[in-house]
Amino acid sequence: MAKIFDDAKTFVDMRMKYDVADIERNFIALGVKPSEEQLKKFVAENFSPAGHDLEPFIPEDWVEKPERLNKIRDGRLRQWSFRLNKLWKDLCRNITREARGQSKRSSLIVVQNPFIVPGGRFREYYYWDSYWILHGVLTCGMYDTAKGMITNYLDLVRRYGFIPNGGRIYYLNRSQPPFLIQMVDLYYSYTKDLQFVLTNLEVLENEYNFWEKYRSVTLKVSGKPHSFAIYKATMTTPGQSRTGMITSLGSTKLWRLQQRAAGTSLVVGLTNQVPALSKFFKLTGSQTKSTKYQELANHRKLAIEALLWNEAAGAWADYDVSKQSNTKAFYASIVVPLWAGLARENKTREELVFANMKRAKVLDFPGGLPTSLNQSGQQWDFPNGWPPLQHMLIIGLTKSNSILLQNEAKKFAQSWVLSNWMGFKRTGYMFEKYNVTSEGNTGQGGEYKPQIGFGWTNGVILDLLVRFPDLKFAISKENSLELIELSKKKANVRVCNPIPASLFNATGTNERYACDNRIFCQGKILHSVQMAKIFDDAKTFVDMRMKYDVADIERNFIALGVKPSEAQLKKFVAENFSPAGHDLEPFIPEDWVEKPERLNKIRDGRLRQWSFTLNKLWKDLGRNITSEARGQSQLSSLIVVQNPFIVPGGRFREYYYWDSYWILHGVLTCGMYDTAKGMITNYLDLVRRYGFIPNGGRIYYLNRSQPPFLIQMVDLYYSYTKDLQFVLSNLEILENEYNFWGKYRSVTVKVSGMPHSFAIYKANMTTARPESYWHDYEVAERFSNQHMKSRFYQAVASAAESGWDFSSRWFNQSDASIGKFESIHTTEIIPIDLNSILFKNALTLSKFFKLTGSQTKSKKYQELANHRKLAIEALLWNEAAGAWADYDVSTQSNTKAFYASIVVPLWAGLARENKTREELVFANMKRAKVLDFPGGLPTSLNESGQQWDFPNGWPPLQHMLIIGLTKSSSILLQNEAKKFAQSWVLSNWMGFNRTSYMFEKYNVTSEGNTGRGGEYKPQVGFGWTNGVILDLLVRFPDLKVENNAVALGVSVFPCLLLISLAGVFN
Repeated sequence: MAKIFDDAKTFVDMRMKYDVADIERNFIALGVKPSEEQLKKFVAENFSPAGHDLEPFIPEDWVEKPERLNKIRDGRLRQWSFRLNKLWKDLCRNITREARGQSKRSSLIVVQNPFIVPGGRFREYYYWDSYWILHGVLTCGMYDTAKGMITNYLDLVRRYGFIPNGGRIYYLNRSQPPFLIQMVDLYYSYTKDLQFVLTNLEVLENEYNFWEKYRSVTLKVSGKPHSFAIYKATMTTPGQSRTGMITSLGSTKLWRLQQRAAGTSLVVGLTNQVPALSKFFKLTGSQTKSTKYQELANHRKLAIEALLWNEAAGAWADYDVSKQSNTKAFYASIVVPLWAGLARENKTREELVFANMKRAKVLDFPGGLPTSLNQSGQQWDFPNGWPPLQHMLIIGLTKSNSILLQNEAKKFAQSWVLSNWMGFKRTGYMFEKYNVTSEGNTGQGGEYKPQIGFGWTNGVILDLLVRFPDLKFAISKENSLELIELSKKKANVRVCNPIPASLFNATGTNERYACDNRIFCQGKILHSVQMAKIFDDAKTFVDMRMKYDVADIERNFIALGVKPSEAQLKKFVAENFSPAGHDLEPFIPEDWVEKPERLNKIRDGRLRQWSFTLNKLWKDLGRNITSEARGQSQLSSLIVVQNPFIVPGGRFREYYYWDSYWILHGVLTCGMYDTAKGMITNYLDLVRRYGFIPNGGRIYYLNRSQPPFLIQMVDLYYSYTKDLQFVLSNLEILENEYNFWGKYRSVTVKVSGMPHSFAIYKANMTTARPESYWHDYEVAERFSNQHMKSRFYQAVASAAESGWDFSSRWFNQSDASIGKFESIHTTEIIPIDLNSILFKNALTLSKFFKLTGSQTKSKKYQELANHRKLAIEALLWNEAAGAWADYDVSTQSNTKAFYASIVVPLWAGLARENKTREELVFANMKRAKVLDFPGGLPTSLNESGQQWDFPNGWPPLQHMLIIGLTKSSSILLQNEAKKFAQSWVLSNWMGFNRTSYMFEKYNVTSEGNTGRGGEYKPQVGFGWTNGVILDLLVRFPDLKVENNAVALGVSVFPCLLLISLAGVFN
């Protein structure tokens, strides 16, 4: 009752460190009424964390692309099925050797074979979950895994006479719906392993008889006695993991703790077991036993007909013994008789039941069949829909004698599959249950938080995808990355003050918004709140979390009137939204160590100590998505990913695409390989989900990407770990991301009569960026017509896609307007840096395919690299200037001003076989005097007031310059690389010495001072800055602090002490 843990199940899943008697003595020593702190300490000292009895296990019969899944015709659904198949590796567990040897110290019920767990808080095996898990496992051809799981349950019947609810001793008081016989029948349908069936027939009979003997009541109906099964757990105290739960159906208004009903689902479930047993005995040649079980099935069918069929309603219903009447409310248990085949010889009966559900309008919800229509707040009530019940409905209709109902089955399969797909596309997760009032959102209610994983959900989807291989979804003609939601049916839910959708279109036009969310990406709420400038930073509002669903917040907004005041808006925001950042929680990477091995190579003691301090910042910058945010992703702008990540810092609360490349340099330098792999895996999953990587981890970034560094991230990871399997298993994803830029961000330009393909930045939106709303909107209002405004908005978002937001590089270059933001025209500029990155990406893909032995693919990407190199040479190299430069399509000329993007071709190796070319570029920078500043390389020489212009220097560009020169064939340039590394490191060190901060950008006119300009205040943290410095310190281990540098700042050690005591970030 101290409630030490959020979930009561946590404690009873922990492992005892000592024997029971020892732990009891330790508890007695606490006294009569131990405090909460004493109890926390007692638990920590006497128990190991929950889940320590189990270890991950990859099934030996798992394959990456199961044969049956290749039958799925829609390419995207097929790719999704492969992704779901991978989840079996994530969800598979084996019991540790220690747990097997000391089983008395744990609540785990030890079984022989590995198994698939549901996911989330459900760490162990669960009885009825496994039936649907097996559907997916068998679909994926994992026959040995399936056989092992079923064998575990057979052994439990041998041991206990029944199958407990799940794999813990606190479940020994109860079972779950009896699906063992159906599991064996399912396994037999795939394998025809008759010997397995015959060997275990006696055990199957024993489990059937358990329900007859210990879970049955006899009722007289019209004077005739009939036997019915009921749920009746053998306990009279609170459940250890779920207080007061009686069945696996959780809490629902259907169940009363003191009044049990004879339920259709259980009685019918048993009815379905009997024909299977009859069939099995017929296969053995035992006609006597076969006849016996057929007669038992007939008797149960007559009993159901007598008590549980309501002719007037045209439906089955539970019977409440205390009231001596059938339940009148709708419950989805009505579908189980259809699944069990109770009406299969009665077409009229099937159609009556279907008509009953139509009248109740339970088939009209866009997200599936609701479990009931009662909004009790319990998880097995409205608005939740559960995968097993959807599956039973679909299978029941599929096996109907009615062609009409068979067609309806396919419609429901299509709807359920697409709803799940949309949820997975948004969040990367499969949920335990779904909210049927929308598509793909997790269900709520009950006594624990929404769970992800999820075993039975995956099993149902994989079975349906193969059962109906021609399911498909449509793609928008305007934007092939956006899903068209197929003809949604409107749910018959009573809504007060229905809201016309047009009210939430701010402009009344067909403009392309950042995303389709009516709160965070478009509409009057966004416009009103942002234009009131309630927050200093426009990003704050769109990073907040909704307390209620969109429709409720819209109604609350309408109640404010036509023109709400600033005070009203502030109150509205406070009442309807949680503060920004509540979706994320601090996370200390598990592979973090205080003094990474590589940092010990740094020879200068002060720089080495500084590197240890920077390494500590990974703990401050580590984030994980909260379980609440994962479960209710529709309430937030956050794009949910699987693994923890390192954030840049400051206002940048979430992950950012190109930042992560330099963050990974530092993370890998510090030996945090698992953290790095997890971050890269997040990005790979985003490509699977969206076909590209968004700018950052918010839905308002879904309109644009950032410079494409995913392939380089994987190459960087491989250079440290030599994990070739990781590279090979993700090559297709890397190709997909490379192709995104070729397909959606390319233009063809003729140079000297020859067509060449170039990549450009071109965001898919024509409205104000939600995270910088008023800034964009106020500038756009200077334009005279909507077309000009739309072009401006797209150019602004496209500049944000470049990472250079903002720079005079994207503005009109004439003297009169070089600093004018409204002259921005990013989509008309062919950028040298982007095309150089793609050149390097093609070379890296060629290398990867060479490692696989695929010469054809390796040659393909080598040729693509050669073509891009020729294109760059033809259009973006200025021989007279001795430098590369962007090309402005609107003026049909190269940019003449200096921009630090000139260093990216050096980094990419475009001049690596041409020593003269490298030296020409270096000489160009020398002439421009951009190498003479004490604080680094400036981004440009234009003082436009924008942050990607003078006097700012950015860590990624310094790093690319240094790496480009390091890899030069010129000894002179290699030496220059080290000089620049020394200069940049010391500048950062001096800044840190004075302030205890690492900045996002620096002012190059002095050493260690933060940069300025742009639309937000200078940021500290800072992810990519730390990554660059840590990489350089190890790359050049003999760099040193000069005495004059120390003299210019305060001693670093008081700063180090302060950081160690308090931390830079809270």
